[in-house]
Parts: sequence; structure tokens; C-alpha cells
Amino acid sequence: MPTELQVDFSGGMISRLSPERLPDNAYSFGKNIEVRDGTPRTRRGSLRLYCDIAGEAFQGAGIFRSPFRFDKVEALLVAQGGKVYRMAPPLDRVEMALPGLLSEGQVRFVQGIDTMYLFQGEGQAVWEWDGEEDSPWSVVPDPTDGGKNLVGTERVTYAYGRFWMATERDTVEFSDLLSTSVPLSQGFNVNHGEGETVNAIFQIGNGQLILAKDRSMYVIKGANYFTDSTQLSADDALSRDIGVFAQDTVIQPGSDTWYLSRDGVYSLRV
Repeated sequence: MPTELQVDFSGGMISRLSPERLPDNAYSFGKNIEVRDGTPRTRRGSLRLYCDIAGEAFQGAGIFRSPFRFDKVEALLVAQGGKVYRMAPPLDRVEMALPGLLSEGQVRFVQGIDTMYLFQGEGQAVWEWDGEEDSPWSVVPDPTDGGKNLVGTERVTYAYGRFWMATERDTVEFSDLLSTSVPLSQGFNVNHGEGETVNAIFQIGNGQLILAKDRSMYVIKGANYFTDSTQLSADDALSRDIGVFAQDTVIQPGSDTWYLSRDGVYSLRV
């Protein structure tokens, strides 16, 4: 009896169906494999891209993805010892021009549409890079519309076309739509007076933002569309006993959100 050989596995693993009901390009179960270009291969493990350099403290990392270019340029960026490096094949470090970066302290890379932004210490200048290999980093210019400029903070995210920043202990400000200008009148307190600090800001879809403090979390609804900042508030408590430790302890694989709290790792689904 002839044996049919399957060569296309691009349909992925579908374990909930019996084998006879599977699409021609799917499979029931695979262990320690991943499908690349329709072909099953051994799942890739971790690869250490950067070696420690004496006297250079690791400060942060980020990935830039071009949303418009046909070749979908990606760049791994690493801040270390007051310098920024771009990963170039084959695993080479290319130093990028960024004078004025602090040599100590954590930095945060945040992409806004087709530009990468680098936020460093509280109140410090914010830098931008257009994604081109030969382009230098430059300080974000002051807005010309009378608004404030972006300011350095580790508690920042880009969501729904705006920058959202925790600028004081429990105050959140946000930029104009598709802009780096922060109007003077925009901002609100997150349950002001309870003595907790806003540690992280992240989106969870459907126009919602989570503002996470030390031991509590609040949700903003309608962040994707509003005509007046007074329409936004952070009065809706998602949790009053579990918070988030820091901005960089939040990861969002697929539709899940995982974060580190002071008493363990949690998963959030809203």
C-alpha cells in the first residue's frame, strides 16, 4: 500500500481535531519543533548575542520594526555603558552615534509608528532614530504648538497613537495624536492620595489601558478615541491588592499579558 508523504506543514499543529479531519498542511502533534517556510525543524534555542564588556553596564534593549518598508527592516538595539549598539550580521556590534547618553541607569526603547525613541533618566532628554542604518540619534525637538516635549521616564508606553507617561508618582500625561507634543492641560491623577507609585502603563486592546501601581491596577477605557481629555479617568479599579513591579516586567505574548508583582508572576486577561 503506497504511503503518502506530507511535505507542507504550514497549517501548524491542530491537536483538537482527529487526524482524518486535519487539513492537508497541518499536523496533530509536534514536540520540540517549529515550522519555518512550511517545513518542520528543530525548535531553536536561545543565543547569546552580546558578551559582557568590562566596565560597561547593560542598560536596556529594544527591537525596531519598520511598519512601511517592503523588506520589513528589523534592528536589535542595545544600550550599554552609555553607548547604543545595533546588531548587524553576523552577530556584530555596530556603535550608533548618540552623544549625551547617560553611562549609568536604565533606558527604555519605545517605538512610535516608524521612529524609535530612547527614554533615559527622569527628566532627561528623549532621543529619536528614524530606522535608517546610517542615521544618527537626535534629541526630540521642542514642539512648536506650545505644548511640552517628551521627558525622560522609564514608565512610558506608546499606545493608540499616543505616548503615555507617568511623570510624577501618580500622574499620567499623554501626547497629542501621532505627535510628540504633550499639551499642558492633558493629564490626570491615578487614585491620588493612596501613596502608591504608577510603575507601569500598558495596553490590553479594545481601547483599554492599564495603569499599574505598587499594589493596585486601574483601567482606562476609550483611550483609542476621545475628543477631550476630561473624558478619561482612572477611577475603575481592576485590582486593589495586586500591582506590577516595573514597566519592563510586563510581557505580552499573543493575547496574554504576563507581569511580575511583588509576590509572584501573574497572567492578565480582560
